[in-house]
Amino acid sequence: MATGVGLKKFAAQSPRPNLLKSGGYRHGFFMKTREVLNKVENARILDERLRKIISEISGRAGREIKKDLLGDLDECFQTAIEEHARKETTRLLELLKKAIEKM
Repeated sequence: MATGVGLKKFAAQSPRPNLLKSGGYRHGFFMKTREVLNKVENARILDERLRKIISEISGRAGREIKKDLLGDLDECFQTAIEEHARKETTRLLELLKKAIEKM
């Protein structure tokens, strides 16, 4: 088992600086933790931005779809009304023709 004297001797021989004395390991840990937290925060901000963009695009697409559907519905109604008016006009003209023939 290493004693305090042995650890100092090992540290003096080691090419790395003595991080135990300077608190380097602890500092490094907190720096890594801060980096991870920053990355998590950046990811959260990016997620919020993407959600807003997706929501806006979805809203626009929804409005475009509604607009197209209403246009199609209007076109169908116009076609149906014109066909009905044509049939009613034809029926009225036939009734008028029959009435004239009876006279």
